[in-house]
Amino acid sequence: SSACVDHPLFNALQKPNASNEVWNAYVRERLASADGSTETAGSDNEFEAVLLGASQVAKEQNLITLSEFLLKNYKEERGLDNDGNQDIKEAHRTWRATFKSAINTVLQSRGVVVSKESSPIGIGTEYLNALTELQTILLNMPESIYMTAGALYCLERIIADEYARIEKGLDTNFPEIEKDDRKYINGHAFHDIRHAAELLEGLIDAIEICEKEDREKAVRNILFGARFIAGKKRDVFQGIWDLIQ
Repeated sequence: SSACVDHPLFNALQKPNASNEVWNAYVRERLASADGSTETAGSDNEFEAVLLGASQVAKEQNLITLSEFLLKNYKEERGLDNDGNQDIKEAHRTWRATFKSAINTVLQSRGVVVSKESSPIGIGTEYLNALTELQTILLNMPESIYMTAGALYCLERIIADEYARIEKGLDTNFPEIEKDDRKYINGHAFHDIRHAAELLEGLIDAIEICEKEDREKAVRNILFGARFIAGKKRDVFQGIWDLIQ
């Protein structure tokens, strides 16, 4: 995961007096891929759908620890309590919208022309398609839970590392943004490390439940899922970087 965010894009975002145009491109393109193409007030985006689907499949396969951690992650994303009641203020999509509004306001005050639409070339499209593909494979091949969970574990690690670097860049370049308006970034930098640790615990438990002869295959599938999604995330970062060159 660290290798994935060891990218010149993040060096450019973190340095003092970083280009406002670099930040504009990052916020527009990166957060569009976080919004997803299916997110509405009453429906899940691609990431949320995979979390919920993986939790359900894990439960069906009696991988209880993994299922519970995936469901916990899903509920946090959607701002749901244990009874399924939603507090929209705690939904991550609300935090994301608040952060986008705050940083775009600052960028506009600095003379940057802010576009709310992502690039026509669809930088995050392949990443979103990859999440949909994981969901489709999972529904048709429940045994792919190890691959999907491996991808989700890797995503949590990448997001935590990525937003830790973004947090530093905001400290340096956007001190005027209030702490509450940065909850989306700061919260993910902190909480996704916990989610990753929980998913790793769930994966270890799932491997131990496997028949001895199936454990090696399970590990291979976990690693395949992790490498697959890491490549798609790095493509997003590279696409943003290419856009600003």
